Amino acid sequence: MRDARKIRRRLVKNGIPAQKGPGNILEFGCANARVLRWFADWAEHGEAWGVDIDSDLVLWCHQNLSPPFHFTVSTTQPSLFFEDRFFSLVFATSIFTHIDDLYLSRI
Repeated sequence: MRDARKIRRRLVKNGIPAQKGPGNILEFGCANARVLRWFADWAEHGEAWGVDIDSDLVLWCHQNLSPPFHFTVSTTQPSLFFEDRFFSLVFATSIFTHIDDLYLSRI
């Protein structure tokens, strides 16, 4: 909740409506949606998505947090199926430190 509050404060300080939020939201590397879950009120005013490479965690999110949230499995390759500019807010918290083999995807 602490991280979600920090994100909210910064966005509202920069003109995002506190009640409606920015529109469509993506938590990249959501795991169990530990941050995204605190944006349920904003999910009423746009789509809120979480993506992660761990299919077991994504399944848990589907079973426990949908609706209002949407989830999908991603890969370590930088590609998602969303249209360009679909999201008004994309955030990632503590994910790159957990992907120790990412450098191999360039080989």
